[in-house]
Amino acid sequence: MKQYISYLLFALAGMLFAWYLYLNHKKWIGTVIVRAILSIVVIYLINTVVLNFGIEALVGVNFVSIGITAFLGVPGLLLLYGASVFF
Repeated sequence: MKQYISYLLFALAGMLFAWYLYLNHKKWIGTVIVRAILSIVVIYLINTVVLNFGIEALVGVNFVSIGITAFLGVPGLLLLYGASVFF
């Protein structure tokens, strides 16, 4: 039950953050959407290249990895691949 409450609070916080961005920073939403689409493409391309070299450092394309790279950019992408190498 506690887990559902934390999921609900996390979803509510995300919706409030999105609403804040929509009201105050309409330019940010477009930027984040473009960065999210580019992050999907870049993660897919890097995974393809890394697999061809036989390295087992893959990052999955999911909401968490897309969100990290959309908000943090290249440092977020490096963070994801660094974490996949060490963990």
